[in-house]
Amino acid sequence: TEAVRIALKRELERAHAVLPLSERIRKYQDAARALGPDDPDFNMKKFMDEGWDDL
Repeated sequence: TEAVRIALKRELERAHAVLPLSERIRKYQDAARALGPDDPDFNMKKFMDEGWDDL
């Protein structure tokens, strides 16, 4: 039907307008990179446990 044709056309247009994943996450990757290099000695479990001690 014409309604289905219109819906499919709009969906295809919308899909083509979406930025690729690599471009969508670039700003987050840049922000993480700006924080500096990872600390190889960082202990996430210890950090989280210490955070829960205050509750």
